[in-house]
Amino acid sequence: MKSYMGVSGDYYERAHKSRHKSQGFFYETREEYMVEFMGLVGNEKIIDVGCGSGTFSRSLAKKFPYAKIPGVDISEQAISFARKKPRGEKIRNLDFLAASISKIPVKSG
Repeated sequence: MKSYMGVSGDYYERAHKSRHKSQGFFYETREEYMVEFMGLVGNEKIIDVGCGSGTFSRSLAKKFPYAKIPGVDISEQAISFARKKPRGEKIRNLDFLAASISKIPVKSG
């Protein structure tokens, strides 16, 4: 199974949950900014390109249960990890794909 530049599939999950103040602040404020910036209504299709372990994808899926959210990452290890997490959290509007950004298998728009 391929990783991206040797980064483990759960790296971003661990980093996101880190108790290190600056790292936690970075992830929390980035996510809040992105949600506000996107101006989401809650029923869109939101593609999380470079989703890593799916932490932000899961956050969006929980916040917007009527949205459809595919998470895409080039790392097969990260996608494998991401696919395992939602099962325990009962998230149904989320899917993960291992693909290059230049070959994302979704329609334009």
